[in-house]
Amino acid sequence: AVASVWGLIALRLADDEIIPFNYVSYASELEESSKVVEDGCPGCAVSFSPLHKSIKQLEKAAMKIHMEKKVLQADKWGLNTRERTLKVREMNDRLMMAERAFTNREGLAGRPWYKH
Repeated sequence: AVASVWGLIALRLADDEIIPFNYVSYASELEESSKVVEDGCPGCAVSFSPLHKSIKQLEKAAMKIHMEKKVLQADKWGLNTRERTLKVREMNDRLMMAERAFTNREGLAGRPWYKH
């Protein structure tokens, strides 16, 4: 079952011109999870404001790249081939770098196999 899932993921990635990462939904999930943690900590002496502010910044950046991605996908024929190839490459590089920013080479404390 796991092998078939990885096979489908590989096919999807190979088939898409632009890497199908969606950081808008990621930011939304982070916001929901942060609220669950905050609600589970009534009376804590911890301010969740910096966390919520960071998530909002991520959401804003995610919306920006999502819109750029939609424009690039919709404008398949507006750019010449070289310009388009460079724009797609730049978009994919940005998406890959964002994904790498969420990883830690050492992994999680006590669970080094979890890198994300």
